[in-house]
Amino acid sequence: MYSLVFAGLLLVQSVQNAVVNSPAATLFPAGKTPEQKQSVFASGLALQCALCALVSLIGLVLFPITIYKGMDAQLVLASSAVLAAIGMLSREYVRGWFYLRLRPAAALRSDAIFVLAATVVFGLLMYTVGIMRASFVLAGIGCAGLLSGIFSSRSLGAVPSILVHVSHESLAAYWKCAKWALPSVVVSWAYANAFLYVVVLVQGKAIVADIAAARLLLIPLSLLVVGWSSVFRPRASYLLSENRVAEIDRFLALSVIAFVVVGLTFGTMLLGAMPFIEAWVLGEKYHGLQPLLIAWTTYFIVASVRTIGMSAMLASAAAFRPLFYYGLLALGVAVPGVFLASRYGSASTVILSLTLAESLLAGFIWFRGWPRIRNTVLELRATS
Repeated sequence: MYSLVFAGLLLVQSVQNAVVNSPAATLFPAGKTPEQKQSVFASGLALQCALCALVSLIGLVLFPITIYKGMDAQLVLASSAVLAAIGMLSREYVRGWFYLRLRPAAALRSDAIFVLAATVVFGLLMYTVGIMRASFVLAGIGCAGLLSGIFSSRSLGAVPSILVHVSHESLAAYWKCAKWALPSVVVSWAYANAFLYVVVLVQGKAIVADIAAARLLLIPLSLLVVGWSSVFRPRASYLLSENRVAEIDRFLALSVIAFVVVGLTFGTMLLGAMPFIEAWVLGEKYHGLQPLLIAWTTYFIVASVRTIGMSAMLASAAAFRPLFYYGLLALGVAVPGVFLASRYGSASTVILSLTLAESLLAGFIWFRGWPRIRNTVLELRATS
């Protein structure tokens, strides 16, 4: 039950990224005057408050239904899930704006507050109750997220009085980005999760467990590229607004080389350590994961190259629409590819079919999407 609820929370967080954080990362650096930047910030705060209010409203609808049906346990879980959703939204909002204002140290402090608060809450629950239920975990995440958001929001200037600067122009600019980012959220979710459902339907749950276990070992690479994107994308937005395309190109090239080297090194180290990992971490049940490990390493290297290019594209408001179509094409390749690989191949070929779809998406981004945006900027600079 916790996994299902948490998947819903991740979807809510993705919606926030599509409606608030991602458009803000594109629009705020492009603001030419302090007034424009303040309007973008105020409009983003208004949208954030509206999203939190919508989540609360959904909770208010669920509460009487669970009470009417006598579902006491579900009522507690629903209450905890709503609290967790609002806490996660608060935390991600302040983190996004710290990165956007080029203050990664402040984002780290916000994360430290979250971890400390969550540790205290979970420790108190274990000490007083002695067990950890799904509702307790969700409530702990919610409380810690709210504390992190509240303590950090004043440092950002996210106070009610700023809402007087909300403008119709800024809200329209947010929607111009969000109307393509929102369907992209659905495509991204399907792209990241649909293959597991296809494999279960064709091969059963056993093969999925092996795929997930090998994937878990490569998660540090995924986290590394997410952290890189959080820092790079706001900087790329500022550089693009100043027509400094050459600097973006140089940093993109260095980033690709670095991630390929790090990915190959990390994958090689894991392969060398697999006897120890199988004996002391995974156990006999997950013996012989080396082919899957090689397949996942290849996938994460290609995915990191794709993410690097996509981060550069998203510095422009013109990127949201083509990225949606690129993702849709990649999904169209991934789903039938995974089906055929599951039916006629092995677990490794399933991952390789995903890698093929990632390669297609990366190709569209690097050879069509980013060159178009960079050439448009260069043409504008030449005529100005």
